[in-house]
Amino acid sequence: MIHWKPRTNYDEEDVKRLEDVLGVKLPSTYLKWAQETNWGTPYSENRKGAFIAADQEVFQIIALFPPKYILYTYQQLVDLDPRVAKTIVPIGVDGINNYYALYYESEEPNVVWISKDDDLTEFEPLKDAMIIIRPSFQTFLRDLREDQN
Repeated sequence: MIHWKPRTNYDEEDVKRLEDVLGVKLPSTYLKWAQETNWGTPYSENRKGAFIAADQEVFQIIALFPPKYILYTYQQLVDLDPRVAKTIVPIGVDGINNYYALYYESEEPNVVWISKDDDLTEFEPLKDAMIIIRPSFQTFLRDLREDQN
């Protein structure tokens, strides 16, 4: 079973600021998770993090971001390519600092994994560097596992 270690207290003002800066409405399931876990990071009895299978691979999630890390990482991505604005919301990292993000291609954002090994200086290569992990944050949470199996 996945447990969540609180990172920082959930605050409605933080959420409002996030949505204002990001220019998107965060999914209700994402905000519910943030409120229930205080922007928690996943862990199990055996290790820090969680796993999820997608695209015939198993991906590790080490941390999901609290608001200040979302904003910091978002600004880094927007500085690389302003077209990322209102499209990509970084929400976490794996063990080697590849990103997990909400990808706003439609009203309900997908959860994607973005490889930092690829050239992230233009939007098209960024799209090439993404793998859709789940079609929503709700299915992302549902499918997290404590081991790689």
